[in-house]
Formats: sequence, C-alpha cells, structure tokens
Amino acid sequence: MVHQKQQQQQQNPRKSVGVMGSRRIFAPAFKLKVLDSYRNDIDCRGNQRATARKYGIHRRQIQKVVTVRG
Repeated sequence: MVHQKQQQQQQNPRKSVGVMGSRRIFAPAFKLKVLDSYRNDIDCRGNQRATARKYGIHRRQIQKVVTVRG
C-alpha cells in the first residue's frame, strides 16, 4: 500500500495536496527570464497576465518579480 502511494506521487508529484513544502521555488535565472519577457517580449510586454500564461505561473509571481527586481 505504501509502495503504491509512492509510485502515484512519483508519477504525478503536483497532486500531493496538503503535503508540507509543496511550494515551488523559482531559480534566479528563471526570474530574470520572466522579467525579460515581461519587459521585452512582443507578445507580453508589460502584461503580467500574458507573461504568467506563457510560463505557467500565477500572475502574482510576475508582480512580485517586477516589484523586487524593479
């Protein structure tokens, strides 16, 4: 039973709701890439929602990166 649950978690790790430590931590290089797209990409220049859709993250994360990195 335990082995079966471990296999399920390995196959789909994002479905582990309620597990502590399930927040994603983004690498500084990824944050810079997102910020660069937000500022310069023709498809999403200055648009937090479009940038978030492009990278599959929440709009609030874009807002935080823009605020911190200025």
